Amino acid sequence: MNKKDNPVITVLKCIAIVVFLLVLSCVLATLPAFRGKNLRVPYDKSKAVAEVIDDRELFTNKQIKELNSALLDCSHELEMNVIVFVSGSAISDDDTADFAIRQYDSEVGKENVDGVVLYLDFSGKRPAYDTISGIGKAGIIFDKKEREAILDEVGAYLPSSDVEPDPAMVKGAIEQFCLILETHNDNYKTEKLHYEKDEYMKLYFFDTGDDFYVTKQMAPGALFVRFIISFGLGCIVAFIIYFVTKHRYKFKNKTNPSVYVSSDKTFFSQRTDTFIRTYTTKHRIDSGSSGGGHRSGGGHRSGGCSSGRHR
Repeated sequence: MNKKDNPVITVLKCIAIVVFLLVLSCVLATLPAFRGKNLRVPYDKSKAVAEVIDDRELFTNKQIKELNSALLDCSHELEMNVIVFVSGSAISDDDTADFAIRQYDSEVGKENVDGVVLYLDFSGKRPAYDTISGIGKAGIIFDKKEREAILDEVGAYLPSSDVEPDPAMVKGAIEQFCLILETHNDNYKTEKLHYEKDEYMKLYFFDTGDDFYVTKQMAPGALFVRFIISFGLGCIVAFIIYFVTKHRYKFKNKTNPSVYVSSDKTFFSQRTDTFIRTYTTKHRIDSGSSGGGHRSGGGHRSGGCSSGRHR
């Protein structure tokens, strides 16, 4: 190692480079080129869908009408569709979110249209499993933390799964749900590097501050996180190699092979290159096709971010 090299200066230079690249990645992550095509379909007030789907046949026609009116007001306030599905048939917990989003699609009729769907399990399954899903901008406004909080707040007004549901009590819970959504929507603040992901549809949800996005391309926040992890690991490896190399060669001097050779007794009559090792590099040839697993159920649906809880 060169005696002029100062390990402290070298480490400080590396840290400066890391800080510079992190700042640069933050700037690049906010550029339009990193957003991809926006698949989100904005809410259209003239085509608003706000309704209760009473699969359990729990409510009277009058109660349904009153609930639909409350949901429509909530829809206009949030500028997104609002659907509540009251289930009377048991399905597995894992399939609940996918089922709810497909119900949303069947009512709204478009992909990734701004909206939220609440699935209430009154099938008699114990424990019951309720879910809430956000589509379009609702996927980021009502992120994982917000969705879990909303389910907890709504759950406080719902009957437990081991008793026969009281229609008036469930109606009151749905009306409270509207108020809870509006409160969480009012408290929303833009975080440009925050994102949500639909693992099933492989879609990212994020807010640039100017618009909400739903894209297949990795969200800026996800790119930034990946960069930090990979670059951090690279720096650790680089530092380890640097200090190990410094330690190994610290006390070793350069060796001149001529000191072992007598100039008056050595004579080379022939020179040849003899290789004592052979290295072979192999490259895998991609055939262009590969197998892969897929989730059962098939078919396309809107992207959505979902959370669930037992009741």
